Amino acid sequence: MAMRHYGELLRMRALGERCDWIAAAEQAALAATIDERRAWLTSWQADPTKVESETQPLLDSEAALECAGPPAGRLKAGIDMAVWQMRITWALRAQALLDGPGRPDWFSGRSSVNEHRAAVEEAVEGLKTNHRADIEAAQPGFRLEAERMMLAARCPGSDQACPKGAAAAPALHDYAEAWVSGAEAYAAVLPTVEDKAGQRPLGD
Repeated sequence: MAMRHYGELLRMRALGERCDWIAAAEQAALAATIDERRAWLTSWQADPTKVESETQPLLDSEAALECAGPPAGRLKAGIDMAVWQMRITWALRAQALLDGPGRPDWFSGRSSVNEHRAAVEEAVEGLKTNHRADIEAAQPGFRLEAERMMLAARCPGSDQACPKGAAAAPALHDYAEAWVSGAEAYAAVLPTVEDKAGQRPLGD
């Protein structure tokens, strides 16, 4: 299932780029998701290159697909909804990486997300406008996940400020770094876009 999902992400990116369906923030969310999924597969000793090679014939067959018309419209609608959901995930991950009250001492200053605090907070507040209960219910889980990922990615065993025994196994470190880096890349794009929260696509 995870391998198939990775292939679908590659297809979304190929179609979105060729047909110019995906704007900057959506591109960042999709790219971060692809990198994170690839790292996750590798951490479980799966071979993402196998999916990439198996997906290529489908990408080749869709290279001539018209970017307008009903078939393309249905594909675009699906991609629009998927990347909007990715934007929510990465906005919440980015916010969860921000320094602030209640975070452990070792957490401070280890992520570049802090440089984009205003844009990240604006994005999450925008999401709360129409989805407050869901967003607020999800935030504690994202905060816990962010601490686990930061511990594995940014706390080498040689760092005296980190908890003892913090050094992660290489596979976990690589996955956690993809998680943190994806959130940082998404946060870095937010100041450049007007709609920081992202609107739910119409028609769904």
